[in-house]
Amino acid sequence: MNSKEILVKVLEYLLSQKSKQLKDVRKILIIKQHDQIGDLIQILPTIKSLNDNFPDAEFYLLARPYTKDIMHENPLFKEVLAFHTHPCKWGSNSFLFRKRFDVGIVMNTVSHSLTSDILACLLCKVTIGADHPLIRGSRTSFLYNIKTEAIEKGQQWEKYSSVLKAFNLETPVWLPLLEISDEEKKKGASIIKEVADCENPVAIHPLHRDIRRRWAISLFARLIISIEMKTGNKPLIVWGPKEEALRDRLQTHLHGRGNFIPKTNIRELMGILFNSSCLIGTDTATYHIASALGKPTLTLYGDVSPDEWLPPSGKSFAIESPEGNIRKLGYEKVEKEVFSFLDFISTNNPCPA
Repeated sequence: MNSKEILVKVLEYLLSQKSKQLKDVRKILIIKQHDQIGDLIQILPTIKSLNDNFPDAEFYLLARPYTKDIMHENPLFKEVLAFHTHPCKWGSNSFLFRKRFDVGIVMNTVSHSLTSDILACLLCKVTIGADHPLIRGSRTSFLYNIKTEAIEKGQQWEKYSSVLKAFNLETPVWLPLLEISDEEKKKGASIIKEVADCENPVAIHPLHRDIRRRWAISLFARLIISIEMKTGNKPLIVWGPKEEALRDRLQTHLHGRGNFIPKTNIRELMGILFNSSCLIGTDTATYHIASALGKPTLTLYGDVSPDEWLPPSGKSFAIESPEGNIRKLGYEKVEKEVFSFLDFISTNNPCPA
């Protein structure tokens, strides 16, 4: 047993919360601290259901500083707050403790955050969360006043909806719920105009920092050239933070043939994806953003299953790797799936709204 597990056992003994009933539901704090943008997007159908059923309540989101911008000006939330985990920035969190909330809902499925549970207890009159997964070393989700039965099977967005049982609400439907302003749409179109040779291009995100989810860069380069030759238009190559070295490797393989976007922030990337016809790539935050904007996507999956993560939008498609190993995904199979997908795009002709 390590020191953290010992601490958890001590906290469970000292701080186990008693069951409480929901009374006032006017100010609701949603806590989603995990550092993956894709995970954060998965909670939106649940928040939409709560908004619909409590139209007079105010909803606040507590997220990480580098994920909160994805929810900028989202009408589901009155305010999006950031919690800084680095000790040097703890002073930046002091504003939180001047706020009080009627209900705190902690969104855990992939992992369980002890910090999130403690924040819920400190800031909220009533705390709600799923009874699984448990924090390592604990016997129960001991910091919740209301524990809901976890949804063990299904997609991640469905699993997050287990907290709705505390309100006697059913699992919601999946909807594309990211918001983008008219100004951001125009900015995205302007960036595309500077680097692409057509409007509403096919966007490709061929890079992934995690090698378990990265298809060979040389194969992506071959695919990009094939798309250009068969469609007459160069795909738009998007990339994100800390991917500069991978981008440079791809440029070498393409011998100057690629249309690369410049360095962008997350909101500019959203504008670019909005103005693209579709997105082809691997399982990254970029793919989750495009799906949540309602764009058609084709995603190469490595060590995770599309059964858990692929949005049921009717416009999101997956290429699943043999044995969960993306390196075993052959080029011919991917190319065939890509051109079938592009035929689908051409037939359905989706354009920015």
